[in-house]
Amino acid sequence: MGKFFQKAGEKISVLTMHEALQQANSSLKRNIPPHDVTASTHEKAYIFDEIITVEEQNCLDDIELLKSAIGNKVKINELREQRAYPEFVLQRLHTMKHLQDEQKNKGIVILSYLKHLLAFYRLPRHLINSIVDPMGSQAKLSGSNSIDLTRYANIPDAVAGKILKLFTTVSEDMTSESEARTQTDEKRDLLINYILVLGLMVDNYRADPYDLGVELKKTISQLRPYYLELGCKFKSVKEADRGVAEPKTSLQRLYEITLPLPLRFPTLKNKKRRV
Repeated sequence: MGKFFQKAGEKISVLTMHEALQQANSSLKRNIPPHDVTASTHEKAYIFDEIITVEEQNCLDDIELLKSAIGNKVKINELREQRAYPEFVLQRLHTMKHLQDEQKNKGIVILSYLKHLLAFYRLPRHLINSIVDPMGSQAKLSGSNSIDLTRYANIPDAVAGKILKLFTTVSEDMTSESEARTQTDEKRDLLINYILVLGLMVDNYRADPYDLGVELKKTISQLRPYYLELGCKFKSVKEADRGVAEPKTSLQRLYEITLPLPLRFPTLKNKKRRV
């Protein structure tokens, strides 16, 4: 009997703390856009056609308008006066004129899509409760008035459907025959990560965190954990290289965000106890 228990004990595998952490990190589900940790190029690291599907790309109806505004100060100022686009988008229209046509076309798609993501991000969170999915069930949501994102925020149906699927949750209200749509902190963090990745793409993976910080109403310190979660690195920019009028008082160009390859994400670590 003793030998039986001895053999059984020999078959039991006990993980060390290091092995347990490795196993936990390998199985950790990242709250970030579609990606490939084996990619050796930026274009493949975060998967563009999964972040913005072909269906979504085809339904963006302002592509020609944005193309015509590239490098055109008059048109850009008109869009600014109309408050039709976020400042982040308008600034990139100034700088895209030197890009090759293929890069311009991709950049315009990203800017158009970013406009919609930022519009959704800025919605008061209590309104999300009443948004109806244009691509899904038209079941009655809790709340007195249903909101159509296409009409309310001028977001195309395919994009609105994707946004609601990724960045909100719908749960059945057991006390009535309605459903309740909400946005958890986890879903909102995922939305921010999508915005930051697309911002990186359009800035050729060398971004100033200040720019999207303004759009998201977050400080650079608040955005840092999001960028780190995406595998990015912060690099301090020398004062002489900042290229802004008053580098000592401006928060612009203090840091540059880069994306080292292959992707490396933050890992769980064992905190050593003090003796």
